[in-house]
Amino acid sequence: MSKTDNNLNDTEKLTGFRSIKSTVALLVLFSMIVIAVAGEIIALTIFRADQEQTMLEVMHEQATAYGKLLDENPDADYDSVFKDIYIGGIESSYFMIVDESATIVYHGRDTSKVGNETHSTAILDITKRLQAGENITSGYVEYTLDDVPKLAAYYVTNDHKVIEAVLDKKDVTADITASFIKTSIAIYLVVLIIVAIITYFIVGIVVKPVAVIEDIVQRVANFNLTRDH
Repeated sequence: MSKTDNNLNDTEKLTGFRSIKSTVALLVLFSMIVIAVAGEIIALTIFRADQEQTMLEVMHEQATAYGKLLDENPDADYDSVFKDIYIGGIESSYFMIVDESATIVYHGRDTSKVGNETHSTAILDITKRLQAGENITSGYVEYTLDDVPKLAAYYVTNDHKVIEAVLDKKDVTADITASFIKTSIAIYLVVLIIVAIITYFIVGIVVKPVAVIEDIVQRVANFNLTRDH
């Protein structure tokens, strides 16, 4: 075998060796991306649920505080108490008051709804339970109104009026979620690049014996039994 043939074989071996390194490194990188995406989805789901629960508790505290205020001042002007209140700075939030017959007596965002029966299934259920004589004090609920998921907290006054703090569910974590995703993506990209580089070199060390074995097999196949230092 000529020197040129040997050089060609060495080049093929080197190319094959690099191909194995690259393939393994890409497989590891792909696996890490899949794991990272799955982890991101799980973390984001837990994060959103936690934020929604925290907001519900805040809404419940506010509904209870304003409810007790009305218990002490039943003749208070609703507009002076509830107008332009934004829960947690969320623009879709407002307070609504319904009486025991489920009729809206105050609406913080749409005065045209005053005098009409509420379309909130959750509040309708509460008023029906009040009419049945059930003792209800306060709590929080989730429901859909006009195809928009809502979060709501309520307080029942001494005269059986239901004070509801309500907002669009999507607005609770919209800004925070966007920030969370951007930060996570930036961190994952840096980590993945570092891991890819480290993996490439580690795989090179681990796979290197394969190149040696390949060299021996090729030598034997070519009846070349000489030793190469």
